[in-house]
Amino acid sequence: MITTIVKPVGYCGGVTRAIEIARTVKKENPDKRINVFGMLVHNYDVVNKLEEEGIHTVYVTDPIRQLNEFTKDDIVVFTSHGHPKTYSEILEAKGITYYDAVCVRVKSNLDRIANAPGEVIYIGYADHPETKAVLALRDKKTIALYDVHSGMDATVITTMNPLVINQTTLSITELNKIYSAIKFKYPDAIYSDEICSATRLRQQAIMNLDEDTDLIIVVGSPKSSNTDKLFKLAKTHYPNANVFKVDNIEQFSRYHLNLKHIKKAAIAGGASTPIEQVEKIERYLASQ
Repeated sequence: MITTIVKPVGYCGGVTRAIEIARTVKKENPDKRINVFGMLVHNYDVVNKLEEEGIHTVYVTDPIRQLNEFTKDDIVVFTSHGHPKTYSEILEAKGITYYDAVCVRVKSNLDRIANAPGEVIYIGYADHPETKAVLALRDKKTIALYDVHSGMDATVITTMNPLVINQTTLSITELNKIYSAIKFKYPDAIYSDEICSATRLRQQAIMNLDEDTDLIIVVGSPKSSNTDKLFKLAKTHYPNANVFKVDNIEQFSRYHLNLKHIKKAAIAGGASTPIEQVEKIERYLASQ
């Protein structure tokens, strides 16, 4: 079996930065409880590892209530996906120390939308943290959400030249399809493709695999949007291949696959997937 690790692989810059921030905060405050408000990055193996290091994840269900439950004995770290400004203001009013691990690309996106001179169409998933951070700007800006699943309410946008901008972890193909739909309705729209380079390069690499690749394993957590896009692209571009999406080697090995007939395998990892998880699967395949 010829096995290829699809590159780039390992953490993207935003994930690396977020993890470094959280660990530095813990190192500098060893006796304080460090609370990450949401999943710091969308990978359960990473989150569980941080928990072992004393960096706790707060799974957000009722954000305002949960933010108000923090005390001055707590330190809060906001995730790499961005958050509404209101969240920071609540902690500031209570005198609680917080740090922002937002990805530089996501922060740039938020700033561009906030400072856009006109109306904005934002393409993304309604339940994704990036999208929620963007929609929190609606009190000052006309923003229509183009949900990837359900489309948009066209009555929100009244001009023909809105800024069209997107969640950083969408797939190239789905974004192009949505662009076509928007161009029909808004011929003078201004487009700003904000798929981050880490996401784009991984997608392009998946689409450039050998056509006779007969096993593709995409490694990443269910919460990871960019991992999901890699999986869907692999399923679409290689209909004759066996395509799996798994968290880690433990999950993959539970399939108990007969791999004797596999000639070419490829392993890809999402932008928040530790490279070690990819390498473990590579070694597993080599041992078969």
